[in-house]
Amino acid sequence: MKARIREIKNFSKGIVNLIAPSIAIGKKQLGISTFGYRRFLMDGRSFGFSDNDLWNQLCLEHFTGVNILEYEIDLKRFIISEEPYFMRKGLPPSDSRFLKALHETNIWNSLCLYRKNANDLSIEAFFLGATRDDVNITKIYIDRLDFIHNWVALIQMQLSRYFIEKKKNYFLKTINYQNILKKL
Repeated sequence: MKARIREIKNFSKGIVNLIAPSIAIGKKQLGISTFGYRRFLMDGRSFGFSDNDLWNQLCLEHFTGVNILEYEIDLKRFIISEEPYFMRKGLPPSDSRFLKALHETNIWNSLCLYRKNANDLSIEAFFLGATRDDVNITKIYIDRLDFIHNWVALIQMQLSRYFIEKKKNYFLKTINYQNILKKL
């Protein structure tokens, strides 16, 4: 498993390096401290990365191949209501190991933006995170939604090209899609 984690980590670093200039634009314009991304396939597998090395390591060590209920909840809301934006602020629920890990890693006050990718029928999630103490960033997110939409479209285009060229062997089971589809 350690070799697999190292392989995924190296693949993630390659992607972050590819889109680093675009991430830098968003960080400068919005004041976010962490950018994250996850692509969900229709079979329940997903692949994600962040530009935060500490979070990548923690996520790979503790959440690789683990179903993450928070993703299922967000995806269900996105599919049913087509509501693309979710905010995470305040304290995380005490029973959520995943959200508590984010909060403890000081990646919080987040905007999560979900979009469909027509190229491969996947759903992509873009995570704009600030620190626990930066509670005012949520107002910036709301005030800058047009910029965020355009910025995410740029990153989505860059990533689509990258994923088309690569095999999908980095995708691992992360959600139980049947739980989402059953309730539609």
